[in-house]
Order: sequence, then structure tokens, then C-alpha cells
Amino acid sequence: MLLALALILYLFVIDTNAVAKFEVISVSMNSVVIHMVKAVNVSKFEMVVHIFDLDHRIPFRQTELSASRSDQLFAFDGLTPSTWFAIRILYRLFFAYNSSKDLATKQELIVQTKNSSRYDQSVVSERIVTIDAVTIDRMHMYIAFKSVFPNVDKIATVIVPELLCEHGTIKPLAQQVHQVARFDFDLSMVILKSKSSNFRSDPKCSTLCIFPFLRVVILNVTETFKARERCASLDEIQREARTVSRAINSAHSIASMCSFLSLVLLYVSHFSL
Repeated sequence: MLLALALILYLFVIDTNAVAKFEVISVSMNSVVIHMVKAVNVSKFEMVVHIFDLDHRIPFRQTELSASRSDQLFAFDGLTPSTWFAIRILYRLFFAYNSSKDLATKQELIVQTKNSSRYDQSVVSERIVTIDAVTIDRMHMYIAFKSVFPNVDKIATVIVPELLCEHGTIKPLAQQVHQVARFDFDLSMVILKSKSSNFRSDPKCSTLCIFPFLRVVILNVTETFKARERCASLDEIQREARTVSRAINSAHSIASMCSFLSLVLLYVSHFSL
């Protein structure tokens, strides 16, 4: 049921991708600022904004806003520091050159407020999925993901991935992240489409797109939120995986060193008595 709902929402996003939408431009400890983009021919819009505290799984605020300028900024203040929020925007667009028609749609933004005023407010934390590992062989590419929400009993993370290649797109089935979600991208599918008789030929896959969703129970109602999608080159994905691996190895080395020093201090203190 969860995966089917995620796929339905994913298709909805593709269909509405060209519609005017909102982006987060700055985040502080207590506020989030957004503005509208792709607002071609939009003369006015009205919106109802629902804000949810994801860390505590509660509704946080609801407000109604309208504007006649598509470049107007909207700030949501009074937020809790170092907290993940889901902002659901239900909005109606009115168009300058076709006043008889308007469009009702929705969008969700997931963002984390900062834990200190020292950090740059223009650096926005919206990424809820990280690359854990990448392995590539002749016919397969294996990519593992982790979620920033590790407690699956409270918040379920679902990932819909796509690997864009010269002769087609590889779309493995969506998965819910438990500790890790591992995807197998079968490269033979696009090699066959290339009509090449050589199975060693390069499938020419260049870009990975990730469409993440969250499913949360809030006041006995199951809410589904779409996080910001991400498309990145395979080089960038592999660099990110190497960075994560180095960070984990460094953390293990530091932990081992701390354990060793603790034993040394215990040994020294024992013989100094």
C-alpha cells in the first residue's frame, strides 16, 4: 500500500512539474523563507499552508495567504530550532492572460531548522536521503541509500529512483528504507535497447534521480509528504559515497583511539595507586 501510494504521488509530480511552485531560500533557527518560481503568466495566487512538526509528529500551524506578486517572499516564523518540518501548501493560481481559468494544486516542502545562529541561513537542509554505497560491475549498478529518519516505526521513508541512460531509463521498484535501501539497476535493459550485439558496450548512464517520500501518522491520520527530488551525475553520486565511507572510517578510527587511550589511562592509574 505504501509503495503504491508513493508511485501515484510520483506520477502526479511529473505531470505538474512545469507548474509554478515554491522553493525554500533561507532557514534560520526559528524561521523558513520561501518564494515562488516558474511563475510565468501568474497574476495572483492564494494559498493555505499547513506546517507539521515531524520530530514530534504533530500539527504545528495553519495559515492562509495571498499575493498579487509572484516574487513576494513568505516567512514562517516562530519555529522550533533543530527540527524537521513538513510544509504543505495548497494553492490556487490565477493567470494574467486567461482570467477565466485558474489552477488549484499543491506542494510539500520538507526542511530542517538550524540549531545555531552561526550557520549560513542560505544553506538549506532539505535532503532526507543520503548515498550509503555505490557498486558498479559490467551488467549491474548497486546503490544503497539511508534516511535521516532512522526510526521507521515513527516515520517511514520511501524512495523512487531512476537511472537515466542514453537508450532509456531504468526504474527499479520503490522501496521503504529500513536501515538501508539497496537498489539493483539492471544495465542489460538499456544495452538491449541500444541494439548493440556487444554486451560489453557502455550503457551510457549519466544521471541518477531520487524521489523520496515520507509517511507519518499525525493525530491518528496517516500523512504522506513528498520531499524535494534530486538528480545528480553518477560522478557526483560516487564522490558522495566515498565521502560517506571516509567519514565512517574516520569515526571508527577515532572511537578505537579513544578506547585505547581509556585503557592506557586505566592501566596507568592502576599502577599509580
